Amino acid sequence: MSGRAPTLPAWLLVLVLAGASACEPSFGPGTIAIREARCLDSGAPASAATPPDAATFARAPLVDLPDRWPIARRTRSAQAWYRAVIDLPAAPRERWAVYLPRLIMNAAVWVNGEPVGSGGRMAPPPTRNWNRPLLFSVPGGGLRAGENVIDVHLAVQPTYPGVLTPLYLGPDEALRPAYEWRLFWQITAVQISVLLTAYWGLAGFLLWVLRRDPDGLAWTSAGCIFWALAMLDPIVRDPPMPVLLWQWLVSSSFAASIGSFAIGARRFLSFGRAGLDRVVLAIWAVGAFALALALASGSPWLVQVTVTLWAAASLGVALYLTHLLVLIRRRAGAIEGEAVRYLAPLAAVALLFGMHDLAVASGIHVPPSIVLVPYVGSIIAFWGGVRIVERLSTALAESGALNRDLERRVDERSAEIARSYEQIRSLERTRLLQGERERMMRDVHDGMGGQLTSTLALVESARVSPDEVADALRDALDDMRLLVAPLGPTADDLLTLLATWRARIERRLERRGLAFDWQVVDLPPLPWLRPREALNVLRIFQEAVTNIVKHADATTITVRTAERDGSAGEPGVVVEITDDGRGIVARSGPDACSDVEPRRAGFGLGNMAVRAAELGGTIEVGPGERGTRVVLWLPLAWSAAQEARREA
Repeated sequence: MSGRAPTLPAWLLVLVLAGASACEPSFGPGTIAIREARCLDSGAPASAATPPDAATFARAPLVDLPDRWPIARRTRSAQAWYRAVIDLPAAPRERWAVYLPRLIMNAAVWVNGEPVGSGGRMAPPPTRNWNRPLLFSVPGGGLRAGENVIDVHLAVQPTYPGVLTPLYLGPDEALRPAYEWRLFWQITAVQISVLLTAYWGLAGFLLWVLRRDPDGLAWTSAGCIFWALAMLDPIVRDPPMPVLLWQWLVSSSFAASIGSFAIGARRFLSFGRAGLDRVVLAIWAVGAFALALALASGSPWLVQVTVTLWAAASLGVALYLTHLLVLIRRRAGAIEGEAVRYLAPLAAVALLFGMHDLAVASGIHVPPSIVLVPYVGSIIAFWGGVRIVERLSTALAESGALNRDLERRVDERSAEIARSYEQIRSLERTRLLQGERERMMRDVHDGMGGQLTSTLALVESARVSPDEVADALRDALDDMRLLVAPLGPTADDLLTLLATWRARIERRLERRGLAFDWQVVDLPPLPWLRPREALNVLRIFQEAVTNIVKHADATTITVRTAERDGSAGEPGVVVEITDDGRGIVARSGPDACSDVEPRRAGFGLGNMAVRAAELGGTIEVGPGERGTRVVLWLPLAWSAAQEARREA
């Protein structure tokens, strides 16, 4: 949408309002326009509750309508009576009415000495009907053939100009369309405009509170709120406060709205000096203070002069605002410049509307004009609303394009991540296979491989009996069963595991002349002791006994258990396996698990250290009191890292 499109509805509304102001309402046939009447505005009869008599009116001057009250007249009296005499050829058969298009401030109507209607309170302060048309129906039989007397009682607020425009007498069905037309444009449409402007101001202020940007948004929103408050004056009949205070409030709000718009535009454009804002605020403050003093004095002269001077100063601020809006095209970017291209002409139209309404309010220019200023806020609010919708549509389109681009990038990244994940899975499978291969190699070396190697050596030596070869093969078969067959449940009990291990090997050890010295005590349960871990424990025990059988030349294997804390103070248990053989040279560090041959580390004892580390424990191999001593320490509980490795 171009910058011209959202402005077109606003210009159409301007043209409609201008046409409504310039067009004389049309009336049906039989309508009588009353354009002159006798006026009685001084003395006790003017303030009476009923029309004066004919003799009193005979001395009253004849005035043309519209009748505008000068300041001196308002100072002398706040009420007046108008009388017009109308000749009718015949008594009306249909219902007739009296129509007053505009008056300031309130009126009551009598027909042939009978009251037909009132706009509200006539006593000071009168009901505020200065922007509201009045239509009063004449009861049946109220009009007659020949001479008919129409009396209008006008109540004036001294601080406002008093005005009575031409009134109309005619059939109700002929006058009511004109009345409803003016009621819509002067009351209903103004109410809608006030609501729109107030809503726009509150929404903008809320947006500013949430974002604190742009800086001029707060002032512009405040201007909309002040404008809506000032425009309550044409539609509120009975203010909820003293009338002078109400007059000061709406006048101050009107001036504050112009000043707020000017400050907001300057800050939005970042044009001019901040001192200009202080000048605008000073004009408002001085004017508000001066008007308060003038209203407090009750002098119509002083109020008139103060309002005139303040209006001139506000007119200067409005011209300054129009000048700022002209600069938007040059100062804003290309998009924003196109967006606000027609704001300056709209501001100029608003300025003309204000001058028009000032003329109406002062009585210089009266019917058929309607008050136009209340629509200025709705024009700007409507323009701003369309601009917001346009920018929102643009933002949604850009957001859609960004979302599509983001989806494309996400798809690309997802494909990359999937490929990376597949590579990681492949590497992980390779790592797992390698780990499993290493584990099987350790199991074969520590178990069946060692047994078969020993058996082969026995056979090649030719110094063994068939029984010894059979025992060696049985050891290899038992070890193979241990490798491929699952272990039974150990119930977290290390002693049960030790007993199972003893039952497997004790008979074969006895044939080799080795005996067990079993010195075990009860141990706490090991919650982590599952079949995989139990197999590692058994392999450590098996490697220790194999080394004793091969190298120690011992006769007794002693097994002890105990509870003992680790090096870091964590609770655990130990299993100690010692023999009474030749012994081993002590070693420390990573090679502490060395072979019995001190000249090089044994692969089997290295596997013992690896298995102990996988169990979260430690192993020490060194000389004992007589032979070799192997001490396995195991923790009571596993760390989170160990548990994660086991789950993996």
